[in-house]
Amino acid sequence: MHRNGFEACSLAAERIVFPGSHGDGLEGWLWRSRCAQPTAAPAVVMLHGCSGVYAINGYGPASNVSSRFVRRALDLNDQGIHALLVDSFSTRDPDDPPATSRQDYCNARAAIVAIGATEEDDRPRDATGGYSKLLTLTGETGQPLVDPDRVGLIGWSHGGSAALATVARNHLPSQPFQTAQVFYPGCGLYGAFGNPGNGTSTYVADVPTQLHIGTADTISDILACTAHREHSDAAQGADMSITAWQDAMHSFDGANCVRNDQGGLVSPWTGFRWSCAGTYDGVPFSLYDWFARINAAESMRCAFALHLKGQDPSDCQSVVFYP
Repeated sequence: MHRNGFEACSLAAERIVFPGSHGDGLEGWLWRSRCAQPTAAPAVVMLHGCSGVYAINGYGPASNVSSRFVRRALDLNDQGIHALLVDSFSTRDPDDPPATSRQDYCNARAAIVAIGATEEDDRPRDATGGYSKLLTLTGETGQPLVDPDRVGLIGWSHGGSAALATVARNHLPSQPFQTAQVFYPGCGLYGAFGNPGNGTSTYVADVPTQLHIGTADTISDILACTAHREHSDAAQGADMSITAWQDAMHSFDGANCVRNDQGGLVSPWTGFRWSCAGTYDGVPFSLYDWFARINAAESMRCAFALHLKGQDPSDCQSVVFYP
């Protein structure tokens, strides 16, 4: 959960440009943390899903960026971590800047291939392009802003698949990230790592990687992802875990719930009444989605504290929030 607020730890988002997987000029949004150390601070690269950076808001200023990414960037800033959201779609769109409708590449594999933004090949190299850009940034003293050995990765859905491919051992010539948090990915990855659907995975995690998938997800296949994890474990890969969130849907962290004595949802854990906003594919989010969103965020915070800031694991208690 966002703790200190924008005024305390986050500078205004800035649009930056850097080379992507094809040497093209990709855009990204950078949130610098006021709470980070002045130089050589940790950072996280973020990879959006198939609805793009802006989703229904359409291409535009920072205020149009989807709230899920802004929220995560501000939370990272609260931890003293800089955040860079890589935009793999906008400057590659047939219209540049793109029309609102073209931010959505869901169910459009042919279009993804056409613009050069595949999750198994192109977007992993976009991620490393974002990493390289971070290393060129300087702070107020002119010294490097980011420590090259303390950069993590987050991906959602299509971007989650890309994140999974990015941190696979020996998939890229150079894999610079220290850890990854992967939200509801498609684990098939078009055969890039075998066929996890029939148990012939070849996937090996190069760094500690945590997957978050809801058990009511109709897109992300937990069994396919589990096949990758099992192969990675057998091949002595880095620690790879899957958290299966009970009855949560795809895109569960889009849920937004508030305590409301007149609310129509009753918590199965506490008996409190809640109201929840938002839907996925026409289905309203539930308290199970909210439970997954809040607790996954805390789990991610702990992982980055451990792997990017060197925090003692015992300092990060595994406390479950029950709405």
